[in-house]
Amino acid sequence: MEETRISALIDRYSGLVLDAFGVLIDSGGALPGAGELVERLNRTGKPYYIVTNDASLLPGAWARRFSSFGLPIEEDRIVTSGSLLKPYFAAHGLAGARCLALGPPDSLGYVKLAGGQVVPPSGSFDAVVILDQSGFPFLEAMNAALTAMFRKLDRGERLEILLPNSDLVFPAAGGSFAFASGSLALMFEAAL
Repeated sequence: MEETRISALIDRYSGLVLDAFGVLIDSGGALPGAGELVERLNRTGKPYYIVTNDASLLPGAWARRFSSFGLPIEEDRIVTSGSLLKPYFAAHGLAGARCLALGPPDSLGYVKLAGGQVVPPSGSFDAVVILDQSGFPFLEAMNAALTAMFRKLDRGERLEILLPNSDLVFPAAGGSFAFASGSLALMFEAAL
């Protein structure tokens, strides 16, 4: 099989879509050659977008993170799995829904941008949104969410669980692996 070089892809296509993790970065920073690739795309004006199923950060925060890795990528070129919540909320009548959102503070912005209202684990909710596996008091929030879910089901109420990223694990820096947000959903599913 013949090896395909990035220069051939740039020449062949009118635009490119690149995955963030494993192509440009890992959890430790930029991968070899990523800086040169982004600089080349920016210099040539070739349209490109970066996609990631990581909903822990809003696109502006992602742009700052990429920049800290030496990758000058503009916010409007970044598409995350969290950005899919807005059309989902619109299509499923969830505007104004009270959402128990699990993830770091920045990721909760996706719920707000979608038209939802973020409520604490102890509050009454219409939907559970699992945005990330980190950035919140894990055991306390998971236990509170599970308790609230059981109570909701005991009352015969509908339970909506939204999961922008269903990955169970992800490759971390140095060849290691870590649990992803899909593992949280799997825990709830097994318990319920």
